Amino acid sequence: LLKVYLNESLLPKDNYTIESNSAFIYNYQEHHTAENGTLNFSFTYDYSVNLENWVIRQSAYQDLSIVNETQKFSLDFTYKFKISASIKTPQGSFVLAENLTLGYLFCPQDSDKLYNFEYLIGNESQDINYHKTPQNWFNGSAQANQTEISLQFTTDFTVAFKNVCHDFWAIDRLVWSNNIRERIYFIEIIDGPSSIHLERLHFNESYIYYDQFKNLKTNFEREGIVEDLNTTEEEGLTPTLGLKIYLPYFIKNEVLGVIIRYETTESLSVVVTDQIKMPLPGVSLKFYFFNHTYGTYISTVKSQPIPTKITDYAGQVILYNVPIGVYRVEVYNPLGELITNETADSSIAPNFVGTNIPHFPTTIMIFSIIYSIILGIGIWIYNKNKNLQ
Repeated sequence: LLKVYLNESLLPKDNYTIESNSAFIYNYQEHHTAENGTLNFSFTYDYSVNLENWVIRQSAYQDLSIVNETQKFSLDFTYKFKISASIKTPQGSFVLAENLTLGYLFCPQDSDKLYNFEYLIGNESQDINYHKTPQNWFNGSAQANQTEISLQFTTDFTVAFKNVCHDFWAIDRLVWSNNIRERIYFIEIIDGPSSIHLERLHFNESYIYYDQFKNLKTNFEREGIVEDLNTTEEEGLTPTLGLKIYLPYFIKNEVLGVIIRYETTESLSVVVTDQIKMPLPGVSLKFYFFNHTYGTYISTVKSQPIPTKITDYAGQVILYNVPIGVYRVEVYNPLGELITNETADSSIAPNFVGTNIPHFPTTIMIFSIIYSIILGIGIWIYNKNKNLQ
């Protein structure tokens, strides 16, 4: 109780008492001589108004699979809170207010990016047109006895991978020995509300098998989840190999870094052949992974390539402990001239790359035949001229 007014005049605090049961006691005879009259008391008091259990929840029933380098999601959310009021007793404790109705104005952040509203006070749906302002704010009144206020809405997020390498949405680097690598993804929200975090996004990584996976970590030490993509239970379908990666929550103006550490167990075998499909030794090979130079560090900005490889006597080059995928192979002759370029798959052993280079023994035979013909013609002409003499 802050102030008491009697007939619109402030009543001194020593003119009344508040009993332990919160009763207001005023002794009329001590302050008035008239036996008849009208007393108008006005009480000014304050409440402690509380917003409790304030949460914002993202709908758990929407597909949040990222299938494109840049992708837009329309997602449903719910704001919820309970509104209550309490008053302080003379003993210093607080009790819930009774029969008190509070008016309020609910102003969500990023309200200009929200749409498709449903507004509830308690369990009763409200008329949006009556309660919503042009700024997408919401007014209302409710009993201050922990009445739940709920606002359901839809908003849009656009998510993008940064520093992508063609269809390869990450940086890949060798970090230990010759077979432990890391694939680093950078994801950000490029459009959407700045005050609402996004969660449960996931994408598939088909170029790392689950038995190669070591661990996952993020730059904010938030927990992500990695599952085996091969969870197909329908008969007759080919199992899908790879990882399903669930991202931790993140918010606009953050760049979420997700690091997958894995072990490379595949080898890439390439056999270069000549015109008649015989092995071609001594030619140089350069390798490209997702159109970027393959090496110990692969990104759009820079790469640390492996040395050029030379085919052996069998026309073969083998790269051990490579990431799974389809590679582009460029073949150069000893003069450094590009002969051909073909694709090679790490799941195939070996990959044959054909060229138009003539087979060496065939070349010898061709020149030998030409020499023999010329020699024969020369002998025939010699013998003919000799007989004429």
